[in-house]
Amino acid sequence: MGKALTHVIDYSNDGTDFPDWIKTVSYGKCEVSPYAESDLWFVSIPHGKHDEWKADGKDIDELITKYNVRSEKIYPEQDTTFLVTEDYARIAVFNQWKRDIKAWEKVAHKIFVGAWCYKFEQLWQDVQIHEHASIKYGYCRTTKKYRDLWFVSFKDSGQGDDHTFIIDEICATPSFINHLGTNPRKWEPLCWCYLRHEIQWDNLKTGMDAKSLDRFQLDSPYSLDEINQKIKLYEDEMNNKENVTQSSKKKTSWFS
Repeated sequence: MGKALTHVIDYSNDGTDFPDWIKTVSYGKCEVSPYAESDLWFVSIPHGKHDEWKADGKDIDELITKYNVRSEKIYPEQDTTFLVTEDYARIAVFNQWKRDIKAWEKVAHKIFVGAWCYKFEQLWQDVQIHEHASIKYGYCRTTKKYRDLWFVSFKDSGQGDDHTFIIDEICATPSFINHLGTNPRKWEPLCWCYLRHEIQWDNLKTGMDAKSLDRFQLDSPYSLDEINQKIKLYEDEMNNKENVTQSSKKKTSWFS
């Protein structure tokens, strides 16, 4: 799966005050088919202030023609990702072309408009949310140390509350879901973040909803070692249960 690097575009010689989030480009080598076979790289340009200023009632054309606001500060209206060859996914090119969308369009093999999920190399809106045994789960973020985090979300069968846990990818599987069920106390020692009411189970429908979990701080009271130990404990429990099941099946076959 893809990984992203970042570069803050150098505007020091332009005399233009750009916030860091606008200047930051994300890029990386494509590792997902069919783009990997073509040796393509992704370059993601964040959206400008178009929607923000338009919502404030500002005239976009007037900002450009009368007040000389650079179009790079305004456009693109949405995050835009360009798939290009490695020659263009370089810091020197980023500093040269900056946020010149027309320049990037000329060399792009493919263009995606919208929030880009670099792990799956597709738009976030297309990232799948899975459901198993009335529990929803899916990818939601990658930490700075490339630890992939997913979520599980369910309604408490007793109180009807919504419980959402941000957890390690290894725990977001049907086998873990079958083993832990909808018991919040079993999921809590695994989680990096426990959301009790902030997220509605019914509203988790697309990858964009999963992406929204990125706004919550990873504030688990458990250490990395404690979480890893608990994962290992549950894995051992599942393996032991499977071994007992297999042994029982063998005994049944002997006496049948």
